[in-house]
Amino acid sequence: MVDTPADVLTPDSTSTYYAASSASGIVQGLGTYYASGFSGPFLEETQTLNIDYVRVPMGGSVSSTSPALNSYGVGIRIAGTGLQIVTTASYSRRKVYNWYDVSSFQQPQKFQWNAMSADSYGNTYGTLTASTLGPQGTVMTTQPYYNRRPWNDATDTEVSKTMDRSTNVVVIFSGCNTPIALPEQSQYIGNFNLSILTPNQAGYLGGSQWGPGGIYGAATLDVRYAYRLWGKYNSNQETLQQILMFIDMVGSTVSAVQLWSMPPKNPATTLPWGSWTVNPDAGFSEYDISRHDYT
Repeated sequence: MVDTPADVLTPDSTSTYYAASSASGIVQGLGTYYASGFSGPFLEETQTLNIDYVRVPMGGSVSSTSPALNSYGVGIRIAGTGLQIVTTASYSRRKVYNWYDVSSFQQPQKFQWNAMSADSYGNTYGTLTASTLGPQGTVMTTQPYYNRRPWNDATDTEVSKTMDRSTNVVVIFSGCNTPIALPEQSQYIGNFNLSILTPNQAGYLGGSQWGPGGIYGAATLDVRYAYRLWGKYNSNQETLQQILMFIDMVGSTVSAVQLWSMPPKNPATTLPWGSWTVNPDAGFSEYDISRHDYT
């Protein structure tokens, strides 16, 4: 049986912090129509990014044992922790005819995060501040990037890109040394047991701890962890600079197409040494982290 924790995004308490002096929103002149002024055509460009995150163990080693004939307890020393994420992003560039008071206007993209004090198993790890993400939560765009200028028929084109619920986690089931399934990742994200134990360390020896019903074989969990912290987690390990770097890093993985759809769109392929990989498929090059603003 898979040890599935409670919904990773419904803890008992949350704290909201802004990655700027305030969530200023859309300012005057962006979407206000006027009876006179500039009518276009205009190029209107927007960008957004939202991130659900959960911190999980990244591996460990045996620190203690409690041997007995009726049970055998094993203590595990946490090597470090990292974030598994589910993210959405959008970008659009379109030709519009509206009346505005000014022909050109631009505003940067701003963020806030709703940090949760407890993980899905009910554990807490210290006080949350404006410089902590906590064990799980959400980073969201509070002010979309927006750019407006006169349209240029010689060079401008319309574009609309959306990345729906994509992640830095992929799971591969295998049987007889052959990839046989790429399940949807939701039930595995935030699962501490799957993050720290191999199939032969849980369930029963040689068993398929993580396989869905009817599928034989072990699971390979591939995670491109974000915002890594070494040792056992406490909120005082975090800094504001690390959080802002994390947001930029996620934006960069979007623009580099380095995330996986849910479920993955690409098949598993065999590597020369016998393990497997799945090429990322989610993201779009139009996303640009230079539009982020944390002032």
